[in-house]
Amino acid sequence: MNLYKFLENPFCYRMVVKIFSMGGRARKIAGFIDQIMGRECRGLILEVGSGTSQFRDMFLRYVNNYVITDINFQYVQYSKSNHPSLWHVLCDAAVLPFSAATFDRVLSLYHFHNLSDQQTLDSLKEMPLCLKPGGKLSLLICSKRKSAGIS
Repeated sequence: MNLYKFLENPFCYRMVVKIFSMGGRARKIAGFIDQIMGRECRGLILEVGSGTSQFRDMFLRYVNNYVITDINFQYVQYSKSNHPSLWHVLCDAAVLPFSAATFDRVLSLYHFHNLSDQQTLDSLKEMPLCLKPGGKLSLLICSKRKSAGIS
């Protein structure tokens, strides 16, 4: 079975995320989110490449609402079924369907390792266009050795 096909199923994806979250990963992610959101959390937030929006509850400790995006229809439907009050958008991270200067913060957590180099570059060019003047772009990048947070 193709691993990517397997992971397209939201249930399978969430199970794999839970397995990889063992050993402190979830605690580290929560710490990063607390650090970036606790400092200056305001306005409208966009999460790019949300998957099944597994970080949703952490974000909602700081904001009442935020925009969830992913390219996988099943992930977006899964997230929408669990939290219908949030704004869910099915889209490619390299072609975000939002007006310029819409968001106060754009987040992308553990997203780029799923993309080709060109898709990553295109996404990194697109995300800042969505930010209001003075807005913040926060990335959590996965490497083979460890995670790195950039805000």
